Amino acid sequence: MAAAGHGGCRAASTSRDRLEVEVAAPGVGLSFTANASVKAGKISLFTQDADGGDSGSRSFSRALESRLFPALPQVYVNTFYERV
Repeated sequence: MAAAGHGGCRAASTSRDRLEVEVAAPGVGLSFTANASVKAGKISLFTQDADGGDSGSRSFSRALESRLFPALPQVYVNTFYERV
């Protein structure tokens, strides 16, 4: 990871078929493990609803996506889901 106070990204292989990913920015952190063949291309942030849902506004890692999609699009919005 980058120095304290700055963003950073780290990906490491945890086993033959698993990948561990960490992304951080000031005040925000994301980490997950996944199968090494998974593609993750649209990283977004949201504030969890009181009931645990994610229907509120989102901020994407790309400014254009944040402007085009203030909330998570419906699953049939091909311009969002067909590109990684």
